[in-house]
Amino acid sequence: MRALRRNLRMWSAYCCALVFAVGANLAGGQTPRTAPMAGSTRAVRVGDPRRGRLIAKATCAACHGLDGNSPSAQIPKLAGQKPAYLYRQLWAFRTGARRSPVMAPIVATLSDRDMADAASYFALQRRRADPPGDPGRSAAGERIFFMGIPGRVRACAACHQGPAGREVPRGRGGMMGGGMMGGGMMGGGMMGRGRASPATTGPVPILPGQHAPYLIDQLKRFADGKRPSPVMGPIAAGMGASERAAVAAYLSAAPPK
Repeated sequence: MRALRRNLRMWSAYCCALVFAVGANLAGGQTPRTAPMAGSTRAVRVGDPRRGRLIAKATCAACHGLDGNSPSAQIPKLAGQKPAYLYRQLWAFRTGARRSPVMAPIVATLSDRDMADAASYFALQRRRADPPGDPGRSAAGERIFFMGIPGRVRACAACHQGPAGREVPRGRGGMMGGGMMGGGMMGGGMMGRGRASPATTGPVPILPGQHAPYLIDQLKRFADGKRPSPVMGPIAAGMGASERAAVAAYLSAAPPK
């Protein structure tokens, strides 16, 4: 009996020490290194853009540009992107949920606070659209973005916001037509053909003004399964190479909001 009481006292002391350690960790402002829940930003810290600029200058600027407008068309622009989306991608690179031999060793050196601060800084920068290309290709991409491809692909505008000065039409590819209500959650979405709403997939990236070659590369990765996504995989696979190029051409020259 005495041995049992001694073991209980030891276990009680251990539990108290554990609770104290966890409490001290939280009081010290440490953020648990866990994945942000899909559709939630609770795990995404509110960053300090002033500190984020220092991190961007030391870690990100060589490839992405200090203002987030990357000089290489193969490297994404970070300027004007949603901070929650940037944070989630950095977290995905760090944990291996999104694979990249380039990004993995870079983000391995960043803390949760570093990622939140850098994301907040880049979100405040102004994204510059690329020069327009072939008008015919861009027009085809605009139709796909807002109206989709009949029988194959829903409109990109069902989830992604359009460029500045261009309203999402209330029709087949809009939010109330073939988009979130017509082909989203209840149409071709969670209960239909595999589409999901932004509410179930986390922050949706801002695409207008992004480099066309980068967009084409990512769509191909989604289609091939190299960048796994239950939402974007079927969409990208439903588009041909020329259709992906058309959408990318339209978006790259479209001014972001």
